Amino acid sequence: MGDTRVSRATTRLALAVSGLLLLAVIAGILASTRTPSTPEGSPEATVQAYARAIFANDNEAVVAQLSPDTECNPDTLTYWVDSRSRVVLRDSRITGEYARVDIEIVNQDTGMIGSAPSGDRQTIDLERVDGRWVITGEPWPIYYNCEQVNR
Repeated sequence: MGDTRVSRATTRLALAVSGLLLLAVIAGILASTRTPSTPEGSPEATVQAYARAIFANDNEAVVAQLSPDTECNPDTLTYWVDSRSRVVLRDSRITGEYARVDIEIVNQDTGMIGSAPSGDRQTIDLERVDGRWVITGEPWPIYYNCEQVNR
């Protein structure tokens, strides 16, 4: 009879541990797939919208996040990003009408010995124009495709 009680207790313990592990896995999946929110109208939200447009290859939406003083044109804009990459917000600073948002582009390395992520840090410069934040200069991953018009 003593063995039956131990067996039942062991089974219950195993079920409880399995249930907790399942909940931990589900929580991990939900946490990794959610899109973090940024305050609407903030420099971070502008960069987030820009990154989403880049990964969606939506040139109209990309250009909409850029300064009106840019010569970027949705029809001629070219860039390349690895669809397996992701953008991580690292820091942001606002000084008056200007802001800088530091991001890291995390790339999945497909080397022969395994897969290890690597990161590339970039800074996106923004300016408040007519009450909204717009990206200035030649930000990642556009670089030399657009030039600022001199005012």
